[in-house]
Parts: sequence; structure tokens; C-alpha cells
Amino acid sequence: MAIKNTEAVYITDDVQQSFFEDMFNIVLHLKHLYIYGSVPKTWMRDIMQFQKTKLTYLTLFKTDDAFDIDTDLLIAFLRVSFL
Repeated sequence: MAIKNTEAVYITDDVQQSFFEDMFNIVLHLKHLYIYGSVPKTWMRDIMQFQKTKLTYLTLFKTDDAFDIDTDLLIAFLRVSFL
């Protein structure tokens, strides 16, 4: 199953490890992603690996320790994942 006409997704729960792969395989033209739960530490790598189109907006709340990241990864993520 694929959803072609949805560009925004709002998640109000914690995200599990396989979430990003599943979501990007289903929502093909995702541009706006809002997550109001915790995300796995691999969230940047997962988004870079599985996204089909570049994001315009990404909002993360309740991130716990998901921002213990290295600067080089953050720069690569921003270059690959956004317009």
C-alpha cells in the first residue's frame, strides 16, 4: 500500500526502530513530519536512508537523548534531507 497524495504526517506517540522505513515506504511524498514522542537514536540515519522526497519541515518533541549526535552527521543530514 502506498499513499501518494499526503505530504504531512503527525505522530503523537513514541517512534520505534522500524517506523521511518515503514512510513517512507507508505507515504511517498512526505514533506512535513511532526513527531510528538521520543525517536530512536538512529533517527537521522533512518530518515536519510528511507526518505523518497526531501523534507520541508521536521519537528521533534520529547527527544530524550536522541540529540547526542556528531556534527558531521548533522551536516550530512541537513544536506541530504531538506530542500
